[in-house]
Parts: sequence; structure tokens; C-alpha cells
Amino acid sequence: MHALTASFVLSLMGSALAATAAEWRGRSIYQIITDRYALPSGANTNACDPGQQTWCGGTWNTIRENLDYIQDAGFTAIWISPVSQNYEGPRTAYGDPYHGYWVADATKLNSRYGTSDDLKALSDELHRRNMFLMVDVVANNVMATSTTPDLSTYMFKDQSQYHPYCPVDWNNITSIQECWLGDTKVALPDV
Repeated sequence: MHALTASFVLSLMGSALAATAAEWRGRSIYQIITDRYALPSGANTNACDPGQQTWCGGTWNTIRENLDYIQDAGFTAIWISPVSQNYEGPRTAYGDPYHGYWVADATKLNSRYGTSDDLKALSDELHRRNMFLMVDVVANNVMATSTTPDLSTYMFKDQSQYHPYCPVDWNNITSIQECWLGDTKVALPDV
């Protein structure tokens, strides 16, 4: 099932110009949490309190606007947060999904980070600079606010497509492979 999910997500990307392993070798990669990297000009920086796990407002455009800093530091590639649409409901016990890892719909982009044109502009600017773009992907789970989510809102709608809920016992390899990450406050149904 995990391979099927990964294949599906990768197929959504359409045709991509991907670098080979040899081309990636020797690249210096700068990892970015998109929401945290750079705020838009004129943004209220006081509203961004990382300790409160709130949204700060970084976007693909603000990354693009600040590529000089990354390139001048000697990096030749960036690795950004997952681009898929995340949970958009009420604030959770663990804050907002600013990090991009609480995927709700892998077929849509996270509009908080920008549009498809914004993401393409970031990619184009990186390539113009002979820099590479790596996009993180969440292929093994979706986000829910309970251990009994309404699956009709997800890409995989049938209960049989998920492992049954169980909390992970980190001392048991089977549990690690088959149980859900998260907990009863923010469950991550395992595909």
C-alpha cells in the first residue's frame, strides 16, 4: 500500500525535470520550513510566535525573494516543506499545521504557501541560478483530529485502505510499521 501511495503522489507531479543521483551528489542542501523561512514584506513579525505553533506567513514567493541569502551562503539546492493541502480546521492541541506535514489532500496545493504559479516561479528561479529544488512528500499518512475520522473527506475513502488505529509502541517493530503516528488529539491515519 505504501508503494501504491507513493506512486500515486508522484504521478500527480506530471512530467518533471528531475536531476539524476549523480547530479545531486555534491549538492549542498538548505532545508526550509516554508512558513518559517521568510515573512512577506511589511508582515507583523510580532504575530509570528513559533513557541505557540502558529502560522507565520512564509510562502514560496518569500523563499524566492530571499534566494540570494541561501546562494551566497554556498548552498546549491533547497529542500522545502511538503506542498500538499494541509488540515484547515480549528486549531489543534498542538497548534497549526505550519510545517506542512499534516496532509489533508495530496491532490491539492497548500494555498497558505501560494499558488501553482508561485511554486513554478520558485522552481524556475532556482534553475536559473543552477540550483536544485527538493520537495518533501508525506506518503504514509493523512491528518485527523480524532481516531475515527470522516474518511469521505480524504483521497483514500475506504477504511480498508488504512491500518486500524493503535498507538505506536516504539519498542515493537510491528507496532512501528502498522500503528498510527500522532495520538488521540492529532491522529495521523496510516495508509
